[in-house]
Amino acid sequence: MTEINEHTDRQTPDFMAWLQSALFNRKAVEYFHPLLTALNPLSGPELKAQVLGVYSETNSAKRLRLKPRDNWNGFLPGQYISITLEVNGKNIQRHYSICSELALWENEGLIDIAVQQAPNGEMSNWIAHHIKSNAVIRISQATGEFTSKENATPKLFIAGGSGITAIFSMLINRDSDDPAPTVIYTARGEGNHLFKNQLTHLNDTKMKTRNNLVNNQTNDNAPSVILHDSIDGRLNEKTIREYCPDLADRSIYICGSHKFTSGINQILSDIGIEKEAIHSEAFINSGDLHTTATLPSSDSLIEFTRSKTQIQDTRNKTVLELAEAAQLNPKAGCRSGICHQCKCRKTSGIVMNALTGVESSSGMEDIQACISFPIGHVKIEL
Repeated sequence: MTEINEHTDRQTPDFMAWLQSALFNRKAVEYFHPLLTALNPLSGPELKAQVLGVYSETNSAKRLRLKPRDNWNGFLPGQYISITLEVNGKNIQRHYSICSELALWENEGLIDIAVQQAPNGEMSNWIAHHIKSNAVIRISQATGEFTSKENATPKLFIAGGSGITAIFSMLINRDSDDPAPTVIYTARGEGNHLFKNQLTHLNDTKMKTRNNLVNNQTNDNAPSVILHDSIDGRLNEKTIREYCPDLADRSIYICGSHKFTSGINQILSDIGIEKEAIHSEAFINSGDLHTTATLPSSDSLIEFTRSKTQIQDTRNKTVLELAEAAQLNPKAGCRSGICHQCKCRKTSGIVMNALTGVESSSGMEDIQACISFPIGHVKIEL
């Protein structure tokens, strides 16, 4: 009996491994992963974060406090993360700038993001109405090159709408010995300036920060803070010079919509500001793609070669929208030309980039399906 027991004990690991493989064709860790996930939502190899709180910043913006799992690497002020959620049965990915202090991450392992509702924004509206504390969401590592460069040159920050989030991160994490920056911040409608109270409080002597929230009226309670409602007029050369007379001596950081950043860059170019002094980051809502550039006015023929599918009526539709209409289930993420997850191979034909208005060559090349509009006969490997 002793010999049998010893033999059985020696053979058990190999037998169990064989049985496990035969029955489940997977490793034990894979088999138990769903159970572990139920016990600890942050377990598993994916990058995830738990939502610890949802707070209203304005009537149309939420601040989410997140606890990333241990394999998240941290961030630099100005960087953003990608968030992936399942909305209406499909995975959607969007990018949101981190808007919290480094100390919050370093001491407590927490970060904040701010989500501004967009009129046609699938994810932003879902978050506004459905996201709850304790929810677990998929995130990415922090990324982005729109970060404050360490130098002795004073800075001018120009923000439009939710573009303030990346700039706010730079402001609250700046070295107190840095030269005092100027911030020009415009938003549409009263009460739509994000972080209004926090920005006002940055004017204390310890931070040595001078903030201009651009408006046509001066806030008597905070003389250095001026609010601007873009309904009363957009920023122009006159207002920028008025609130920052020495802008030619500053490093300039611009963040906002594609239309906003393009306009400000053009103003600065007309003034004569060197390109090397300007750093900008633009975002675009997927619903705005159709108004960013002049779209092809006639029908095109798009041919998806792998699936042997053709679509004739292509007006005002991106390659991604056409592929989805054909139920090809193309891979997609941000739908705004940032994440490149929708990249696919164009074998022939011309497409127009909705962000730049530039037409491609007619030869083979990789394109971003979410911002590409077909012109004429186009063949895509999908």
